[in-house]
Amino acid sequence: MQLFKYATLASLFVLPACAQNALAPTPPMGWNSWDSFGTSVTEAEVKANADYMAKNLKQHGWQYIVVDIQWSEPNPKHMAIAPVRSLPWMTMAACCRR
Repeated sequence: MQLFKYATLASLFVLPACAQNALAPTPPMGWNSWDSFGTSVTEAEVKANADYMAKNLKQHGWQYIVVDIQWSEPNPKHMAIAPVRSLPWMTMAACCRR
């Protein structure tokens, strides 16, 4: 019990000091396909945006390319998300929630 008190007391001083050093200088910076293309993004559009980012934004800290939800949707409808039943990778999760 005594050890627990000392460990708790030490964490009040140590953890805040560690947290201050763990902060990033900027938030994660990158491009997300959903913001411009919704579900209808193509490989060429992703490549064009990645090339632009590498050439013009990388030196400013941009480093992530995210191809968002339903990139493999056979009939994309821009910003419309398909029902769960048409997404094979979500079918099991939907069944488990019932």
